[in-house]
This record gives sequence, structure tokens and C-alpha cells, in this order.
Amino acid sequence: MDKKLKIAMITPHYGYINRGAEMFTKHVSDLLIKRGHAVDIYGMGHGECIRHVEGMRIDEGVGKVWKSIVSKMYLDAFFKKFIGFEVSLTHWSYFLSLSHTFKNEGYDFLWNNGEMSGALFCYKARKKYGIPFVCTFHGNESMMMITEGLLKPNIYAVLTPKYKTFLQNKIKRNIKCIPNGVDLERYNPRHKSLNKYGIDNLEHPIFLSTSALTPQKRVELIVEAISRLKRGSLVITQTGHQKKKILALAEKKLRGRFKYLGVIPIEELPSLYNSCDVYVNASRSEGHSLAILEALACNLPVVTHNDANRQWSIGGGGLLVDVTNTDKFANTLERASQIDWGNKTRKQAEKFSWDRCVDSYLKAMEEVR
Repeated sequence: MDKKLKIAMITPHYGYINRGAEMFTKHVSDLLIKRGHAVDIYGMGHGECIRHVEGMRIDEGVGKVWKSIVSKMYLDAFFKKFIGFEVSLTHWSYFLSLSHTFKNEGYDFLWNNGEMSGALFCYKARKKYGIPFVCTFHGNESMMMITEGLLKPNIYAVLTPKYKTFLQNKIKRNIKCIPNGVDLERYNPRHKSLNKYGIDNLEHPIFLSTSALTPQKRVELIVEAISRLKRGSLVITQTGHQKKKILALAEKKLRGRFKYLGVIPIEELPSLYNSCDVYVNASRSEGHSLAILEALACNLPVVTHNDANRQWSIGGGGLLVDVTNTDKFANTLERASQIDWGNKTRKQAEKFSWDRCVDSYLKAMEEVR
């Protein structure tokens, strides 16, 4: 695209937490700016390129309490899956604040990474200012995936072919499949091992889980499976409201064979991947997981639950299994640790670069204009 664009990215929690949507915004905006486009990020945090939006944050005060309540009661998941919008006070406070403060500054596109509330804002802004908008849906198949599509984004992007098929059967619109990318320069097998946490003292093979400690991620299944192995250790990162339960189970089942690191700095992640032998994911569902792509880019084989999205994501870079069958899960973990993978995992990751991701979006924008 020859014309340089001015884009407003709508990402509520940008600038103070780093999850899928926020990391997506970071990588894509950096590349767009590098290519000469202008990007403003409307988020509740502070920092470079951020247009600060007042709102209720999920890491403090009422927002933190409310998030804990809806997570424990599965309200958020229920409303997204069956009703079609989020019950997030933080998102709706952000939406109301943004609606009162946003001004059109010559934007060529609005880009929503903020679930249904962000899509609704973009829909109203398009009616008022005539600005076309992009929606990237970062979640799984749900009613909310459909309701965002019913707002008729000019570009509606989902992360996997399975999601595209799901939507086309529901809303009959021009849906784009644009997968996430991975930073192939940052995540590579050349990084030194991360020894500062005592990982080098663990028995090999070392299995790594970086999933949040929540029911949906099913980290307890990983603990159970590794406990069936005669050899090997588990490294657990992240946090969540099941932290005490999972760590208690690991202490019981894997005494002396696991290490809990908590939330580690993002700059240490490449070295963490390179300190381990197999990356493990047991979540109920995944779209196009950034963590899985990062592990593959570091030439780390992946063992994960067998479904269509993850078959497409890992290709020949790992093994798939029904993780609810503990014996099969354990056997698959052992097999993965014994295979000579060569460069298969890295080559799989190279199919999903951020440059390719941005190229696909710019091509779609050119078609709109």
C-alpha cells in the first residue's frame, strides 16, 4: 500500500497489562509505524503512542474485585459464549469514557481489539464520522464472535480457518482469516538458557507451562500427566485464582520435580523457552496461541490438546493428544521429549510472522479504500 494511513487502535487494557490482544496491538502497531503509517492506541495505560482513556482497570480496585467475581462464577465466559457481549465493568467504563472524549483526527481506519464494547464504539463512530473499522476477534467460537460480525465491520478478521468457517455459516459476510504472528527475531533458539531461577537444577526432560492458572487452562491435567512419568520436571509460570490449588497439587504429585516462577518479565521469555525441552498446553480451547508460536519459534516442540485450531497451528512442530486421558497424555509427553525434532518446530513458526500478518491487513484495507 503506497498511501500512508492514520489508524486508531481501540485496545482497552493497553499500557498496563500484556495479554493476547495487547501484545497483538504492540507488534502490529510497531510494524505499521516502522512502515511509515501513523498509529494512535486508545488504552487505559500510559506510554508511547497511547491516547489515555479514563476507565476502571482490571488490576486494581473495583475492577479487580469484579473480574475475580465474574471469573469464579464463570459469568464472563457464559455471557460471551451464549449471550453475545462481555460483562466487564472495565470494558464498559472504557467505552463510555471513550465515547465522550474521542474526536476524529483524520483517521483512515478504526481498529477494534476490545471485544463487543469496542466494536459498538467503532460502529457508532463510523456512523458519525464515516471512518471504516477493522475488528480482530481474539477469542474462541461464541455468540460474541457473531454479534461483533453483525455490526458489519469493514474488515472482520479471525485467527484460524475453523473460525472463518464458523462465522461464514452464521453471518454470511466477507470474513478474513488473518492469523497472529510471532516475533522471529526475539524468539529463536539462539538465546542462552535462563539459569537464574534454578531451572538448571531440574531433572530433564523439562516441560514448560505458561498458561494462566485458571480452570479454562487445565494446568492440573499437566501436573497429573507428568506425575505418571518416571523422569522429568515441570516449570510453571503465570498466576490466576487457581494458583494455590495447582501449586498444592504440584507439591503433592511432583515434590522436588517442579519449579513455580510466577509472572516473569517478557524479555526473559525467549531464554525460558530455550531452558526447557517440551512446551505443554492443556487448555479447553485455543485460537491461534501466541505462546505456542513463541515456543515453536524457539525450536521447542509442543504437546497440546487435539482440536482443529491447534492441528493447524503446530503442524509438524509437535504432538496432539486428548489431554483428558492422563495415560495417553503422559505417553505423548514422553514421546515428544525423545523425538529428534531437528528444525521442524522453527520452520512451522516461520509460517506465521508479524510481517505476514501486517501485509494481510494492509491488503484488506486497500480493498476497502
